[in-house]
Amino acid sequence: MPSIYSVNNAEYQATNGYYCYKYDSCSVTKIMSNPWWKADLQKEYFVSALIVKPRDDNFDFNNIEIRFGNSPTISQNPVFDTYPGSTPPAGTVLTFKPPNPIEGRYLSFQSLNTNAAFSMCEVQIIEA
Repeated sequence: MPSIYSVNNAEYQATNGYYCYKYDSCSVTKIMSNPWWKADLQKEYFVSALIVKPRDDNFDFNNIEIRFGNSPTISQNPVFDTYPGSTPPAGTVLTFKPPNPIEGRYLSFQSLNTNAAFSMCEVQIIEA
């Protein structure tokens, strides 16, 4: 489990189906080195895209590496896509697509920033 800021910002907030922009309805980690979020999908899927809603102010969503694969260890899964060091404009909905669909069970987002937090309000997984 990632280092969550508070019980109101638990990791399930990003997959609860509530498409929101508010800080208290998002998954938010504590400030730490390379904060992360991970989901176990319980079975393997071929995934062609991810649709992600960061917080409305998009704070804590930059320099992100997304991995997807069959290992519960984040670093052992292939990179699905990345997001650069810049912060997206407020209200942005982001779509991530690898060159080819990837098969896996474990999805992770990790900030490559030190002394940072990571937040995400919703993630949709699109099957191939």
